[in-house]
Amino acid sequence: MLKAELLRHAISQILPDFQQNPDKLLMFVEDGQIVGTGATSASFEYRYWLTVIVTDFVYPLDVLIVPIMDFVRRNQPDIVENPSRRENSIQFTTEQLNNDSVDVQIRIRLTESVRVQEKEGENIITHLSEPPLDEFADVTKWKLYIKNELVRESE
Repeated sequence: MLKAELLRHAISQILPDFQQNPDKLLMFVEDGQIVGTGATSASFEYRYWLTVIVTDFVYPLDVLIVPIMDFVRRNQPDIVENPSRRENSIQFTTEQLNNDSVDVQIRIRLTESVRVQEKEGENIITHLSEPPLDEFADVTKWKLYIKNELVRESE
């Protein structure tokens, strides 16, 4: 699964401590499902919880959460765009180890779509990108013009 490795890279770029001590950043895929698309091909979707465990974390929690939220906006945008998904798709717990450090566990509900196409007797497997963020998601007022004539507007 590609998203776990993408998130590891994103976190490691922000916090160089993980480049020097990669064992402090652990990732596990849990409670996974493989869901067929119902197409005539073998295409499917992975659905799983990605558990991120950070040990001996000495920074404010925000330093870890910001790159995770940036990753989510780019790689699983439905979590931030869909009100029913945003409520429960990211969870966390911390354990205070001492005055200076905590262990952090973050769980993120992820999906990955995989297209399988048969070509000349071979399966071609492609991991699909997420659709881009809806740049107009927060737009509440609008006007529709056709040939420079106002046809309709929001209320």
